[in-house]
Parts: sequence; structure tokens; C-alpha cells
Amino acid sequence: MVAAHKFDLLAAASVGFKTIHVPRPAEDPREVRESMRSKQDGGEVDLVVKDFQELARLIRNSYRLSLQSKASTEGYYLQISLSFMDKMRTAIISLMS
Repeated sequence: MVAAHKFDLLAAASVGFKTIHVPRPAEDPREVRESMRSKQDGGEVDLVVKDFQELARLIRNSYRLSLQSKASTEGYYLQISLSFMDKMRTAIISLMS
């Protein structure tokens, strides 16, 4: 789940969702901006990005890697059989790994 609100992310995590925090620089108090950290950095969410542009860049790069891994070993064609949502899910999961 991608959200700007800590409690929405914590609720999503409690039912098994992976969580990505996107800050709202103009609205979040300084304490919120400074307290949101990824689990890797001792925080409570899976990933913290600077903005939606960074999130899009990470998803795009992850998606490109997943396409490369699906390339046929007998040819140069990509086998793209996943729906759009499956592609997004795969990209985000690989982001979290």
C-alpha cells in the first residue's frame, strides 16, 4: 500500500500488505517527516520514498529488470503474459526485496 498517512500504513501492514510511505512536504509536520523510516532503517514501513516521481522511477526500473528476466533463451522475444496489475505487484514486491 502506498500512502502518506502513518496509521493507514500500519493498518495495511497488520493484515500483511507491504507498505510505502510518500511524504507530503507542504502538509506533514517536521516530526512526521523525520520519524518516517523504513524497516531497514529501524522504522515501521517497508519503504520510504521522497515523492511519487521516485516511486515511479523505482517501479519502472524494477519492471525493466523483470522484463529482462522473462526474455526467451531461444530467441530475442519477451514473453509478456501478466496483466497490468500483476506487473505492478511484481515490481513493488521486487522493490521490497
